[in-house]
Amino acid sequence: MNLFSLKRGVVICIASFCLMLFISVLVYVFRGSVPEIFYRLIALSIGIGILTFIHFWSGDNHEVEPFRGVLFTLLKIEFIINSEVGMPFMLGYHLAFLLSNSGKESLETKKQCISLEDVYNAGSKAFPVLNSNKITLKNINKKDLEISTKGFENFMLWTEVNNMLCIEPITQYTSYTDQQFSEENMRLSQGKEFFEVQIKIL
Repeated sequence: MNLFSLKRGVVICIASFCLMLFISVLVYVFRGSVPEIFYRLIALSIGIGILTFIHFWSGDNHEVEPFRGVLFTLLKIEFIINSEVGMPFMLGYHLAFLLSNSGKESLETKKQCISLEDVYNAGSKAFPVLNSNKITLKNINKKDLEISTKGFENFMLWTEVNNMLCIEPITQYTSYTDQQFSEENMRLSQGKEFFEVQIKIL
């Protein structure tokens, strides 16, 4: 049962009854009596309110409010790039995460385990995680995060402090070549390109 939806059902039930009761009181004040139709409308409003309450109580409606407490566990970001066929391009998405300031967080992929010290030592070029579409941030004193991607195929890690870490999905890692701004280190567009980033609380 969704508590938020249940509360909404109760509010609708009470509001329907109060509205018709208020109208009936106004009619009585100005006319001295309440027509029979108003009694029927009051009964109808109560019936609608009860049906609404039952609907939300039954669990048929399971709406979850995004960004509300622990109910929000997944964020998905999609990119669609439309361009001329053959246009060279690179794409990166700059994500930054708050850390514990302990310097003890680490990151894991299928092939390697990376410490914050490894990221520090990479300096301004950033630490490359190549040919990978998923990486896990192993947090301290809070839940871990899993970042998975479609289309990027690489990550770049950077920080100079203990309380923040950039985990950036990228299509190309330019620091391994002298051709940093050349078509040789870019992708050629197929006309419409799709990319996706998912951040999941584990």
